[in-house]
Amino acid sequence: MELFFGQEAFVVLGRLFNASIVSYSSFGYSPQVLRAVGATNAFSYVPHKDLPYAGPMSLLQRLNNAFLSYATMLHFHYWYYPAHDEIITRLVPGRHPPIVDMLGNVSLVFLTGNTALDGARLYPPCVVQLTALHLKDPKPLDKELKSIMDKAEHGVIYFSYGSIIKMSHLPRSIIEMFLSTFERLDQTVLWKTDLNTTDLNIPKNVHVRSWFEQTSILAHSNCVLFVTHGGLSSMMEAIRAAVPIVGTSFYGDQIINLANAEYYGFGIHVHYSSLTQQSFHAAITRVLSDPTFKLNVIQRSNIFKDEPVPPLDEAVYWVEYVIRHKGAHHLKPLAAYIPWYQLFLFDVIVVFSAAFLVLAYTVYIVVKVVLYLTRSLCGGSKSIKVKLN
Repeated sequence: MELFFGQEAFVVLGRLFNASIVSYSSFGYSPQVLRAVGATNAFSYVPHKDLPYAGPMSLLQRLNNAFLSYATMLHFHYWYYPAHDEIITRLVPGRHPPIVDMLGNVSLVFLTGNTALDGARLYPPCVVQLTALHLKDPKPLDKELKSIMDKAEHGVIYFSYGSIIKMSHLPRSIIEMFLSTFERLDQTVLWKTDLNTTDLNIPKNVHVRSWFEQTSILAHSNCVLFVTHGGLSSMMEAIRAAVPIVGTSFYGDQIINLANAEYYGFGIHVHYSSLTQQSFHAAITRVLSDPTFKLNVIQRSNIFKDEPVPPLDEAVYWVEYVIRHKGAHHLKPLAAYIPWYQLFLFDVIVVFSAAFLVLAYTVYIVVKVVLYLTRSLCGGSKSIKVKLN
């Protein structure tokens, strides 16, 4: 079951049925997922999901990352999880441990992700990263769409912001900007939109549908660019098909996904706040004209697809492993169970700080006494010499 992203209270089912819990995170890692599995000690290089950082972070970026990561952890521990405790108390009969303890008892977590997208991470054995478990094999295109893509002399650009972000939610000025930009291009554009386009001036090179078979379009050899919102599934599909991207993020993990695309050189992130016809057109033409974007996404695609076993087989193996070993809690490090202040050595820091303050104060007192005695002795010698004279 997926126990994160607002669904943490479902962890009580494992206690009710006396069953081991295997969780699944469809959006990859997050501070609360990492805390539950004992992997929250990498703030120096693992950026928070809400930050647009990729690659090595500067000092200021690490300060910001550490602050936000610690703040998120404390918020969940002292405010967010207690709210779920109240839900469980109100709706589930009987007495139950705090939700923090029940989450710490999760046996295994599947993370959607791949090093081709966001680099390597230090995960304990109880974390299994699955690649493309949800991705389907491309289906044959319908006759009309196949003809359009086959005949596109300059290639095809696929434009979709996924299933949650609707084009109808965007201002009309942005929609018109998209269309005027596409009109300037030589490529054929396939645009997935929920808009009623009868009152829009659709350029001749733009084909509109409310739904496209995305994996099939990206897999077509004539697809040269994917204009996306940067959702994890869309990013993985683009990498698998070796199609470079131009992305505009709106919320959540889209920000860091597109930051990684820029860092690894297979896409450009055009921030919504700076989305204009000039910036949008410049990003598209740059990706299409610079062959390094295509070469980089091909390299990422080769990494992405080089897996020892199919992801479904791997998932089945680990679920059966947890069953065979009655929860397989030996896979979890002690970091999953100890309090946060021990995990981050705050208690050790307090002891060292207190010892340093005591030592510093002792040195201060000793120096002050020595100076006082020195002044007293020097003063006494001078008074004796005055009397003798």
